[in-house]
Amino acid sequence: MKRQLLFAPAMVLMLTLPADADSTYYDRFTAASQVEKGFLWHEDLIQANNPGPCLTNSAISFSRFVEHGELAGIRLGMTMDEVVAAWGKPREAITHCFLGPRFWYGPGGWYGDLSLFFVTNRLVRIVISDASAEQIKFDNRLSGKMSQTQCEKLLHTPPLGHRSRDARFVDSDLSYLVGDVRVDLRFTSFTTYGPKAIRTPEHLAFIACSLDREIPIQKRVRVDPDDPPLDPDEEAFGVSNTVVAPGVLYLTNPSNFLSISNALKLAAAGLRPRMSGAEADAYVRAHGLNQTNLYSLSLDHGRTLVSWYPLTDAGTSLVLEMSSTEANPALELGKTVLDRAYIQSAGANIISITLTNSP
Repeated sequence: MKRQLLFAPAMVLMLTLPADADSTYYDRFTAASQVEKGFLWHEDLIQANNPGPCLTNSAISFSRFVEHGELAGIRLGMTMDEVVAAWGKPREAITHCFLGPRFWYGPGGWYGDLSLFFVTNRLVRIVISDASAEQIKFDNRLSGKMSQTQCEKLLHTPPLGHRSRDARFVDSDLSYLVGDVRVDLRFTSFTTYGPKAIRTPEHLAFIACSLDREIPIQKRVRVDPDDPPLDPDEEAFGVSNTVVAPGVLYLTNPSNFLSISNALKLAAAGLRPRMSGAEADAYVRAHGLNQTNLYSLSLDHGRTLVSWYPLTDAGTSLVLEMSSTEANPALELGKTVLDRAYIQSAGANIISITLTNSP
């Protein structure tokens, strides 16, 4: 069955890139970003069949990864041109995702298992996820097959406590700070990168290294006089899309940067009927859509859950509607399956997305 999207075909923009043969990759990326926001498709910027570096042939230096942010010939702080010289053009590139430009490399069912985040022209975060994370091996015996408890015993160093600056734009189960480099690890008991989510022994879902001071936090808002004072770090590093309502504590994420057209492409590429709610949520989050102040809402005591992912177009969101798989439903994404996906504007459904069994 062919996938059908019930919306008018989007106009394809032919990007005009600098004619100068000596223009850098960053020059071309910047020029393209001024024409189109979201995913960039020009062949001078991406290489869809680029496998990226192989991380499974030999053990990776754990000390270089955590102390210097180095991985397979790249390191934190590099420019786009230096990264492209080492790894080639990315499989996918987006003009802004959470922090700034984002590249994907490597294998993976979606855009790739290796994700690079930039702030302007500076690499600030490297993420290894999904199958690559599960299969990875470091020279200190840390492997992607380990559980959180096993990793904590091996690493010894106490993880970061629950300080205000630890409320980052991406959740992690363990975080360590080594000099200027922050290392985040998250674990899962599901394999979510295959055709469907399968329960497995706990293993590594992703491991990331970042330039700590360049990663924004989710700013906590003091909305009640009885709340404790805000930490100075929160004032200095918090994001600015806060919405304040009396008596409500909001945790806000950086704004999403996907348009309606790119959200539709995203949904068509990876959302399938009856995939688990956790898998659907993980997929859209991994590709640039995050829930902000409004999270999943139960419409009928947990039997139906609706989640909103705001888009750049004013008042619009990608909406995922899920139903419970439990006889006694509970508000848990892991116990739901995806039924519908659509675009909503100002509370009205404007574009319906017909999901199929096609991968």
